[in-house]
Amino acid sequence: MLPFEEIVHLDEDCSRLDYFKLFITDEMIGLMVTETNSTKLYWSSDKSWRVPAIADVMGYTRFEKIRQYFHLNDSAHFPPRNSDNYDPLHKIRPLLDHVRNTCQAVYKPQCKLSVDEAMLAEDLLERKTYSCATIRAHRKGWPLPKSKQKKGVLKMRQKGLIVATQWTDKQQVNILSTNSDPVMTTVERRSKTGMLDHEIPLPVVNYNCGMFGVDLADQHHSYYPVGHKVADQLLTAATRVALLDTPSVAGRSKPYNSQLMLQPGRKRRCFQCSKMGTKQKVAEPVICL
Repeated sequence: MLPFEEIVHLDEDCSRLDYFKLFITDEMIGLMVTETNSTKLYWSSDKSWRVPAIADVMGYTRFEKIRQYFHLNDSAHFPPRNSDNYDPLHKIRPLLDHVRNTCQAVYKPQCKLSVDEAMLAEDLLERKTYSCATIRAHRKGWPLPKSKQKKGVLKMRQKGLIVATQWTDKQQVNILSTNSDPVMTTVERRSKTGMLDHEIPLPVVNYNCGMFGVDLADQHHSYYPVGHKVADQLLTAATRVALLDTPSVAGRSKPYNSQLMLQPGRKRRCFQCSKMGTKQKVAEPVICL
């Protein structure tokens, strides 16, 4: 193990907050403060920052109050986790139900649809909806395990109206379908010498006919991007690394203080950050995860 070497110098009477700021520096705190308060500039009197489409419709105080108290469901009636009525989407359930009801009332889908989600073939079949989709070979219940096959090898299994197809062309593909018979069909493919006839499984043909719909849906979604919790998780993970590295570095710098307690240390750093913020003109956010 490499010895711990000093890269930065801290005084003997330094606190845990000083060690924490080695990882989350004042520059990063300033960036958090700047980006967090960026929406306030929409109401700025400076024309370079002001957004009339927002500022002329609603005041900043009202906007912040709406964002602070925005709710879609009554949290007082939130079922406990161990109850039969527990719903992990309780907070947004009214919105989901409303959108689903309005979609069903306003739009009637056509015969062929493309859905970029894992669907249950048996459940859809009970609702008289036929499907055709690729499936991973290691999925539970899949009858055709993945194996090395020569080009053109075809395997099919059938259970009622459900057809499992494993076909090797340029690569191996597994398709689960309820809208296809387990038969071969002829298609034309372009080659160097012109168009040639090739026999491929019917489920593969039906899947290729609707595959472009998924790409089109992804394209439309890209026009209206929405935030994902992945960024929040990464931010939390990065901050947690800094919180965990703080007592580690402090313990190596001060061997006599070998008992490092993470929870009290984290609480102490939060209070130190809050006290430090009250002494400055611009308060820094308290990081407590």
